[in-house]
Amino acid sequence: MGVSAAIDEALDRCAADLGVHADKVEQLKALAAAPKTARLAAAIRTSQFLERWRADLGSRSGRLRELGLHWHEMEMRSGGVASGSRAARFCRPPPTPEQRAAATEAAAAAFFANLGWGVEEAAGSNCVAALLARATALQEHRARAAAAAPGAREALKASAPPPAKDGLEALQAAALAQQQPQPNPAAGDAAATPNGAAPSPKKPGAAPLQVAVGLLAAARPDELARLAAAPAGPKQALALFRCLQEQRFVAFMREAEERRQAKLAAALEAAAPVRRQRSRKDEDAFYARLLDDTTRRRKNREELVRKASEAEVAKQREQQEKLQYQLGLSARGRRSVRPASAR
Repeated sequence: MGVSAAIDEALDRCAADLGVHADKVEQLKALAAAPKTARLAAAIRTSQFLERWRADLGSRSGRLRELGLHWHEMEMRSGGVASGSRAARFCRPPPTPEQRAAATEAAAAAFFANLGWGVEEAAGSNCVAALLARATALQEHRARAAAAAPGAREALKASAPPPAKDGLEALQAAALAQQQPQPNPAAGDAAATPNGAAPSPKKPGAAPLQVAVGLLAAARPDELARLAAAPAGPKQALALFRCLQEQRFVAFMREAEERRQAKLAAALEAAAPVRRQRSRKDEDAFYARLLDDTTRRRKNREELVRKASEAEVAKQREQQEKLQYQLGLSARGRRSVRPASAR
């Protein structure tokens, strides 16, 4: 076997490992033995260099990752980096699926605690079913308001569906009462403020129950039906919380888009050319000139119409006179040329 045939066989076996494309293989096979050997040696050197480069990048990335994690652990242990700082977020290892699930469950438990639900109520079917029923009723009320006549649409939008007697309001009130600051009997109620007055209770914001019902009402009807048809238990409560999180994200993105559109409209309005404001005197002078010009144009038009009418009357009179003259000539000619019998 010759050198050229051996190189061709080596190319057929090792072209993929060397990173040589099929079209390049055919070009190499068409060369002579000497340039074919040089090209094959260059391809082998390139492949070796790329392998070393990939290995070096992989080891360097691993070393940097290990160094970053070690630095993060040392700094967090010594208190040099705040837990919410950018450096801590950069060097923090990504959470595992188990950690994500645990964080979601903890957030769901905190949310249900704000509603006044315990672990049993959140995992049971009564509270979840009642919350879904409220969301469905609000969704149907909004649909009726959207399909109503224009006159009754605003009244329906301003109204609310009839209150449900499911006990969620009592649980919410109990949770809000627990969140109020409790007076200190040892120090006395009057010692809480400098002027000796009793401390005013903390004014809560929007009730979490109303927020949850509004967010769930914004979901799709089939999604609410799927949640209602799910078997009661912790999985149903967790699915309900995830639906709330999704709707909260959608509402946040919608508000961000509205703010962006408002900011863009304000920027466009600010960039628009400013119209020159005329004074009242200039406006009066402009309208006076406009009135004079209109009057002058009307007079000119009337004068042109009068002249055109006079010209038309004169033309018709001239035509009548010419016609009468021609008729007179023809009559005299007929009288002058009479037959002999008439004479």
